[in-house]
Amino acid sequence: MNAFKIKYVIILFFLFRSQLIAAPFTENGNGTVTDVATGLVWQKCSWGQTGADCSGSSATYVNWQVALNQCHSLSLASRIWRLPNIIELMSIIDLTKTTVPFVETVAFPSTATEGYYWSSTTSNAFGSNAARALFFSYSGMEFDDLKNQGGFVRCVSGP
Repeated sequence: MNAFKIKYVIILFFLFRSQLIAAPFTENGNGTVTDVATGLVWQKCSWGQTGADCSGSSATYVNWQVALNQCHSLSLASRIWRLPNIIELMSIIDLTKTTVPFVETVAFPSTATEGYYWSSTTSNAFGSNAARALFFSYSGMEFDDLKNQGGFVRCVSGP
């Protein structure tokens, strides 16, 4: 292959890279994003954020019980919402990225890079007072934390 063809392929790769990575998600235009692979519908912004790019205000840091309640009371796109389990939350990690957050930021703009996101999955790590959480930094590290600690929230619906 000559140098021109190599440069052409490299340019095309970088031009279309973000579209290839973003392909599993569909922006629904109503504050939600659909994961085409799983059928799950996600809240585009973290809880507390507003605006089309989720930068209108800061994400809210809450304990686990408040996170559960926030998702159950969410009124968005005429759907029934819940806090995702740890497997669902891990499904939106994008390990092809080289910078934090390790989530598709076109689909999920302004995702917190400091702090973690709660899941509905409970844990016996601290008796019955723990739940699984996930960092979208640190390559999507999951861990157990006490339910009375603060974390971010991104609700899910379906499939």
